[in-house]
Amino acid sequence: MADYFEDVPLVVTTASYERAQRKRYKRNVAISIGLVALAIVVIILVVSLSSNGNANQIPQVQKAVSLRLEASGDDSSGNNTKIRKSPIVRVKQGRLQGAILKSRKGRNYYSFFNIPYGKPPIKELRFENPEPAGRWKERIYDATKVKTWCVNGDKTKENAITGSEDCLHVHVSTVKLPSRRNKTLVPVMVYIYGGAFKSGYASRFQPHYFMDEDIVVVLIEFRSGVFGHLNTGDGVIGGNLSLKDQSLALKWVRDNIQAFGGNPNQVVLFGNSAGSISVHAHLLSEMSRGLFHGAISQSGVSLGPNMPDTFLNNPGSIARRFANVVRPGIAWGLTGETVPTNEDRSKMFFKDKPINLMRNGDLTKVPWIVGVNSAEEFYDAYELVQNKTAVAILNQNWTTLILEDKLGLLPDDDLVDDEIRQLYFNDSDKITREDRYGLTNLLSDRKYLHPCRTAGMLHSKHSPVYFYYFNKESNFSLHDDKKYDFPPPYGAGHGDDLQYLFNYDRYPEVTLTDERMEFSEDMIKIWVSFAYNLAPDPMGLEPWQPIQESQDGLIWYQMNDKPLRKNIEPFTARMKFWDRITEQMNLYG
Repeated sequence: MADYFEDVPLVVTTASYERAQRKRYKRNVAISIGLVALAIVVIILVVSLSSNGNANQIPQVQKAVSLRLEASGDDSSGNNTKIRKSPIVRVKQGRLQGAILKSRKGRNYYSFFNIPYGKPPIKELRFENPEPAGRWKERIYDATKVKTWCVNGDKTKENAITGSEDCLHVHVSTVKLPSRRNKTLVPVMVYIYGGAFKSGYASRFQPHYFMDEDIVVVLIEFRSGVFGHLNTGDGVIGGNLSLKDQSLALKWVRDNIQAFGGNPNQVVLFGNSAGSISVHAHLLSEMSRGLFHGAISQSGVSLGPNMPDTFLNNPGSIARRFANVVRPGIAWGLTGETVPTNEDRSKMFFKDKPINLMRNGDLTKVPWIVGVNSAEEFYDAYELVQNKTAVAILNQNWTTLILEDKLGLLPDDDLVDDEIRQLYFNDSDKITREDRYGLTNLLSDRKYLHPCRTAGMLHSKHSPVYFYYFNKESNFSLHDDKKYDFPPPYGAGHGDDLQYLFNYDRYPEVTLTDERMEFSEDMIKIWVSFAYNLAPDPMGLEPWQPIQESQDGLIWYQMNDKPLRKNIEPFTARMKFWDRITEQMNLYG
């Protein structure tokens, strides 16, 4: 899922010859990308012209946006109603005006879209660390509607490359603007979206569920795919640009959020999936220290098989990868994994491996909520046993498909294989379709549950950590197409918690009469209570205690229907197995 890993210094050189080589190489890479981008634009135009105007293949929010590498983008809000404009707000870059919108319960709130926090990362700034945005030229900057987002690809849509390189923007929503009569400031919640660091954009997450509470919500647009994670491994292009973009956005929040009624001393980060990993990354980075005061990670931390473990020894291979891209899939064909580099230490996002930073206590010591969904990997597991043919392939290629590819284990360790079969499959030598739950648990434990549990335990030595286990199963899932003909229950799949927090275009909206409404409202209140008190309020029950270990296992709060329940984890034996294996095999670095 994640593509950034580590930028630990390997070799630092300062010879003038090498500097000249770097400049020349960087210029050549930029030219290569420009040529490829131009070719892709032509391809997209040809495809568009040959599709007989079939505009239904791409969501309306994307229709007006194409790949324009140095443009600011068209209006893509899909909103044909007359815009009600907000009062004018003044920030350090100048004055701006947003729109007046309605919350879920009909409350007026103000949204300001596409506010620049960084200079456009184009031309000589492409693949460079972000720089703060300067003053805008407009007398009053128009922030009334969504303009664009960062270039990315959506692998679920054909030819769906959208966005612009001029994209280092934030979207701010607030219920109350400060005035002479009311100078009260409220907490700020900064959301970092997921998408495997390859796709997605912030503006698709509409925050109007949150706007029934007194809170400020900030959404960050940041570089992804090759533009956010290319790392040549030789210091020319250092990587982790998406995380550095986010850190710069947090500095903008610190310096400007008071103008929107937000308290710069009450900032909480939260994110899902790759966004959850980003939140944890900021806890580990000196670059973001002091910029936030609490954190919520929903399904992901900076550990586990989501992290790449190799780096580019041959920067020339990058050029070959560019040359081989001849389809409109650049954002997926070029993942640009972030890797160890000899970047100037002062510009690094990570100063050491994440596991070392946690073990040494070199982290931001703030309260942290961290949790997982009950069936994170059901879509992957079900696909592996979807029919008899798939099951046969799985059993024939078990070592390669599961032990190596999915779990990242050594292929010749028979003892580990035996333990896995005993723990997850009742000691069976053959996997069947009925093993879908065991397979789901196996993949979810390795990728999400054990990394989150490990990170939480390490952080809890220095600051309060609150565990939750989300098992609210909805009628709607991001992965409904992966359920095949299996009967319920399915559990809560990866990302299924998002429908309760945002009006997100991959789920039906949760309206006042929706059966999901009560749970959505409760979850919003718990998250907002954390922003206010840096301790989650479990809706009238006994206080939500930080991590505590009993004789039988760790205590987790189960997020399902009311009431929220405190449970001893039922998977301690599985976690102890992974404790031992990750240590023996050095799986966390």
